[in-house]
Amino acid sequence: MALHPNAWRNQNIVVLDENSFQAVQLEQSLALATPANEISIEAFWSYQEAYDHCREKTNVGLVFISPRAGVPLEDAIDQLGRFYQYHGCSIRGVIVIDDKDQELTTYRARVNQPHYISTVKRSNIINPENTATILNEIWGVYRDSIEKNHFPVSLQDPTTERQC
Repeated sequence: MALHPNAWRNQNIVVLDENSFQAVQLEQSLALATPANEISIEAFWSYQEAYDHCREKTNVGLVFISPRAGVPLEDAIDQLGRFYQYHGCSIRGVIVIDDKDQELTTYRARVNQPHYISTVKRSNIINPENTATILNEIWGVYRDSIEKNHFPVSLQDPTTERQC
């Protein structure tokens, strides 16, 4: 099933990795899987450039970040999302790992930082057969986490009967 064209509408997506080739490779994989969002996806291999981009755009809602991005994972998502959160919106992060060894190091970041919604293996998400499926899963978790943090419980469940 294809990702809905309005998913991440009016939001920018940032890919941050110290390795420029891998950052651009992931950006292209995401763009091919979601053509409607292609102009909203930017890849950076410098944390400072990504930070400046987030400050300039003020609507970065999702960050794909590698543990090798050059900044502690626990701090990165808060710093990059500061400008979007200023407008009352929340940023979410996806940690992109290369191997099993990085799973342990990223676990602590996910536990300590609730803005991280997923961890994905790079080899899986850049595979064209898997990219759309993984993005759909991320979109579901993203949507659920935003609803949980921004909407009252009575509005979160569409089956709840509302009284006027």
